[in-house]
Amino acid sequence: MRIERVVANLLSNAVKYSAPDSEISLVASAEVRDLRPWVVLAVSNQGVGIPAKEVDRVFETYYRGSNVLGSIGGTGVGLAGARDIVEQHGGEIDVTSVEGGTTTFTVRLPATVPA
Repeated sequence: MRIERVVANLLSNAVKYSAPDSEISLVASAEVRDLRPWVVLAVSNQGVGIPAKEVDRVFETYYRGSNVLGSIGGTGVGLAGARDIVEQHGGEIDVTSVEGGTTTFTVRLPATVPA
């Protein structure tokens, strides 16, 4: 249920911050890291993007990008919560973004529970 919450948050954000009539992609794949299987989920959109100097801050609680303040609603808690959930499951989440272009959030989770 908690991973479902992460996916719902990423998809909701992709819709909220997308340009009108643009595509949103959700890609699931697998990879091997350190001889262990991992599940990878990437959510991408075309839209307002995140200013380069702010990308590292998007997972901070209550942080909102300077380019969306006052124009797009939100509280700044969703991505912080998503990061916490992913890390509690032994995974990681990261983001790449170009302001006014593509933003991709990538979640990596171990496919098995570590021994």
